[in-house]
Amino acid sequence: MVRLFITALALLLGSVPALAETPLSDYRADVQAVRHGAIDIKSSGYISFNHANDQQWQFKMKFTDGPVNLTESSEGTIVDGIYRPVEFERRMKFIFYRENVNWNFDWAKKVVTGSIKKDDYSYPLSSIIHDPNSFQIPMRQQLMQGETTFNFRYLRWSRPNDLQFKVIGEELLDLEQGRAHTLIIQQIKPLRNGEKKLIWVAKDHQFIPLRFKTYEDGKLRDELIVKKLWIDGKPVSFSQ
Repeated sequence: MVRLFITALALLLGSVPALAETPLSDYRADVQAVRHGAIDIKSSGYISFNHANDQQWQFKMKFTDGPVNLTESSEGTIVDGIYRPVEFERRMKFIFYRENVNWNFDWAKKVVTGSIKKDDYSYPLSSIIHDPNSFQIPMRQQLMQGETTFNFRYLRWSRPNDLQFKVIGEELLDLEQGRAHTLIIQQIKPLRNGEKKLIWVAKDHQFIPLRFKTYEDGKLRDELIVKKLWIDGKPVSFSQ
């Protein structure tokens, strides 16, 4: 289940002027996550994205209802339409296991520093590197610009890694708030042997993610689905 919370979406591609012309709405999604097995493990929480002003933003994910207690927070700035992360914090507790992750992006000094548990790390910011969540923001921008393939560099654990995604189809997704027209995005890399990861995004609502699924050897392992969605403070009722 933990990988489900931190896996996902796409890259910063295209020109800066195009991105600058793509405003993003704030949103909040109440979600439920399930780790499938002999006994399903369920947890409920929310995901939110907000602009503090024209130059700052925050992405937050929190799960406290269930065996997993997880909080992830990304904060950053907007420069020429590009959403740059500045700080990332992750606090996770599952039974007796605890995990703390911190990243700080110093764009003036072109270095990202951080810690995982008690180990410290540092990497040069010679190009855009995102934290485990902030790449979801330019993904929405690029989908709004019509992109269908994505490549991204991000920090998940102890070193930068590459993500690749592509749009593979469309689907009418049945949710509590109605039927949503979605694009299906498949993660190409990184993947383990026998692993498959899919994301459904709302085509008519700025490509906000509505469902994540992870399969292992053809069997559904993890799933996250949106139960309720608000955009700019207003509840969304999808077309029937």
